[in-house]
Amino acid sequence: MASLTDFFTAFDAAASKEKFTPALQSAAASIDKAALQAALDAVLAGGDDATAGANDAVLKAGFEFATELIKMLEKEPGPEEKLG
Repeated sequence: MASLTDFFTAFDAAASKEKFTPALQSAAASIDKAALQAALDAVLAGGDDATAGANDAVLKAGFEFATELIKMLEKEPGPEEKLG
């Protein structure tokens, strides 16, 4: 999934302090990337009845990171970027 690839590219840049604000870097550093990837894979692989279960904390942290990342966009993504 391209959108997850883009998300984790940004996540890695923040976690390694290559890009983004100190607040976003700190948020990324507090998230276990492997646990987040596993949680996202589990939810995306599930059916209509999929639940976060024990992954709720890492999914919430990932969502909050993504929210802060989106707030930093300088322009609205184009239609292809939104669907990617």
